[in-house]
Amino acid sequence: IAIPVRDTRGRIVGFQVRCDRAEGGRYKWLSSRGFNAGCSPGAPVHVAGPVSTNGGVWITEGPLKADIAALKLGRLVLAVAGVGNWPSVIPIVRELKPERAIIAFDMDKSSNSAVKLQGEILMASLIKCDVRTFEANWSQEYKGLDDLLTGSKQCQK
Repeated sequence: IAIPVRDTRGRIVGFQVRCDRAEGGRYKWLSSRGFNAGCSPGAPVHVAGPVSTNGGVWITEGPLKADIAALKLGRLVLAVAGVGNWPSVIPIVRELKPERAIIAFDMDKSSNSAVKLQGEILMASLIKCDVRTFEANWSQEYKGLDDLLTGSKQCQK
């Protein structure tokens, strides 16, 4: 499937493709990079749900996960393409000026020190932007925020 990645104005700025086979990763960017004069979309932040900061902004991993979370929460959800891409969130937060942010990275943060560290650095950066910042935690039987909100345990590995 192709998953559109949108900016704060609702414009499609890229597509991620969910592959049937996970060789080299389950999600890949639709890109002409590698072709003559081709280009890549980079790794833009996906803006899901109503672009309103009432109730704050949620930050998670992956556009599909963000779309599901925004639908279930009725809130604005920003998605990074991997936790190491969190710096791209900061300009959007500065633009939207939410009162609070909730970081909802996958629960592998409890066993993956890299995920935990990136979440901590993101939290410190949001606090420097004068945003009240929280970390969402839930039972490890659910990997991601989307799994928790839909009650789905099937995505776990």
